[in-house]
Amino acid sequence: MAVDMQSTLPWLVAAGAYMLLLALGPRLLSDPDTYSHIALGRWILDHHSVPTTDPFSANFRGTHWVAFEWLSQIAFAGAHAVGGWLGVVALTAAAVATALGLLTRFLLREWQPNAVLVAVLCAFLLTAPHILARPHVLALPVMVAWIATLIRAVDTRAAPPWHALPLMMLWANLHGSFTFGLAMIAPIACDALWRATRSERAVVFRQWFLFALLALGAACLNPYGPEMILVTFCTVALGAALTTVAEWRSQDFTHLGAFEIIMLGTFGFALFRGVTLPWLRIVMLFGVLHLALS
Repeated sequence: MAVDMQSTLPWLVAAGAYMLLLALGPRLLSDPDTYSHIALGRWILDHHSVPTTDPFSANFRGTHWVAFEWLSQIAFAGAHAVGGWLGVVALTAAAVATALGLLTRFLLREWQPNAVLVAVLCAFLLTAPHILARPHVLALPVMVAWIATLIRAVDTRAAPPWHALPLMMLWANLHGSFTFGLAMIAPIACDALWRATRSERAVVFRQWFLFALLALGAACLNPYGPEMILVTFCTVALGAALTTVAEWRSQDFTHLGAFEIIMLGTFGFALFRGVTLPWLRIVMLFGVLHLALS
């Protein structure tokens, strides 16, 4: 009996990633922030509310605070309460495995299985330094599903994926990176407009404009309302101070690493095979690449 790769490969990738990450369990706990996230999750569960002032800091106790990762922190606190540190590792591994499985599923719609496996392996290698028991990991599957669903709607010339709006609400309560998902609506909508015929563009514009407004509204469905969106801008406004935090530093090309190898290899392969992209997709690709480099 022939194997249906479209339905089987995503599960195999997810299962393989999950088992590998379980085996590397202690490495997922090598970030001290994990402790604070679990502590805040416990605080929220104990008080049945999210904090509006800092309940822990010795120097800034009582100052205004937005716990923009509150739902992830509850999840980590719950995982720790049920399964201890193994529960935290299992939750982290499950989130990453789900993201890779979803990525495999979406790529299989366009590429052959061998090419998909190479792309997913590259994605895993690029993500590996950030696979830690922290809230951003729980947002990974939502990010993959959100971006892929929007691009799929454009590729099939369908209406905006209204059913994806709950994903934005979930993402906004898991991690502050949801603002990236909101920002990506604009270039994807422009791509939809570019692909539409002249007679269709008015309808397509109204649909995507309404979708953007609804997505913004969905993002505000959180304990802090629109203030959650401002967290990203407040973080970026820290400017040079961000360079003191390792995860916010620019890429270091003084030593050959996975990022440089994969980036140069991808561009080399694209030049060799004559790969072409619509100009708006090139803009999106370079925009994301700029974020990765900076």
